[in-house]
Amino acid sequence: MSEKEVVSTSRGSIESVLVISPHFPPLGSPQALQTYRKVKAFCEYGFQVTVLAADPGGVKGNNLHLNSQLPLDIPGLTVHRFRIGHRLFKKSSFLSKAYRLVRPYDTEIYFSELRRSLARLLMEHPYDIIISVAEPLVSHAALQSVQSLVGGAKQVYWFGDPVPMVANVDMMKLAWRRKQCERIARRCVEYGDLVIGVTDEILEPMKAMATQKSPIFAVVPHCFDESDWPWPPRERQKSTSDVVTVLHSGALYYVRTPFVLLKGVALALQKHRELPPIRVKLQGTIAPYIARELDSYSSQVPLVIEGPREFADSKQAMVEADILCVIDCQLPRNVHLPSKLADYIGACRPILYIGRPDSPTCRLLDGVHPAFAQANSPQEVVTALKYLVSVDHNISLSDYRRVYDKFLSTRIHSWIFNLSDLNRQSKYSGGDSYDGR
Repeated sequence: MSEKEVVSTSRGSIESVLVISPHFPPLGSPQALQTYRKVKAFCEYGFQVTVLAADPGGVKGNNLHLNSQLPLDIPGLTVHRFRIGHRLFKKSSFLSKAYRLVRPYDTEIYFSELRRSLARLLMEHPYDIIISVAEPLVSHAALQSVQSLVGGAKQVYWFGDPVPMVANVDMMKLAWRRKQCERIARRCVEYGDLVIGVTDEILEPMKAMATQKSPIFAVVPHCFDESDWPWPPRERQKSTSDVVTVLHSGALYYVRTPFVLLKGVALALQKHRELPPIRVKLQGTIAPYIARELDSYSSQVPLVIEGPREFADSKQAMVEADILCVIDCQLPRNVHLPSKLADYIGACRPILYIGRPDSPTCRLLDGVHPAFAQANSPQEVVTALKYLVSVDHNISLSDYRRVYDKFLSTRIHSWIFNLSDLNRQSKYSGGDSYDGR
């Protein structure tokens, strides 16, 4: 039996929702924070919400307690925890790597315990709506493996990142691993009543799988909570230094690297004396192979490297920074929407985006955010820095209000009002689209 943590009592006869998400506070990953905001919105609407999440004590990594300050005593919320992996996997890194090779959708060895706990929950409690959050994809795989226990519950599959399809060689090297991930996506279209992605690009390949009887497809970007970023924003303390701080808050790994930013700042400091002094602060987990290469930039760029921080400390750093930097994956096509972007918008600070101009980030913010600049090369970074340093002095709070309202959780999660109707309807036809923006 999974460990049960009851944090509130029932609020009446209303829809019951089960959210499957291994990442949930006090686990401190960006996925945990975004899931927390979803769950909080569901509870505020009046749903009775059960969350099935991983026991944070068994999760490896540096992000373990970053969101430990987030309260779980939310009316209408019940949290169940499942244990992580078999002890043999914890003792042997070889077995862990071999397992991930076979099951690329299960990066933390969740599947067996998650499936077992999920099956018990479904046998013990009837749910009207089941929401599976795919970070990682193992949540979807677990739900798909217990279809005989779902009953009449409507199924919602949520994608925060793109799925490596068979054709996406740049996202995952081995074809048979990509095939497994694509199979999960195809079953989401087959079993789901509502499929949600944070960008249009994430949903595109699944829409192509749609048949005559397919789910609704919804675009619901990442959001921030007003309790984290109240309006009006906190006033920045005036610095006695004229140094411009460029902050990147978030993990650096895979092909999300800071080297275009650092080369651009180095170029600005060497050849553009009209710019004020600039320093770069990297806050978050950094993959070892990236950390080793950072040493070569220490003599060219004033660089501050920090590890992961409590969410409250991360927010303070955003408020104090002059420019907030978003670094996207260096891929032939940018299809991600970095989750940290939502908090950057809530902080009401200038944003420098390192990525392609045809990305979801640019589509959402270019022309909407009053201090947004895109760059994809060192020279473009210099141009962007010149613009952001000059424009920051001419922006009022009212200029930020439009983009602030657009990404506020109460606006982003307006689609949850349709979940009640979803529970009373049969399978949707034609793969209709609902735009949560």
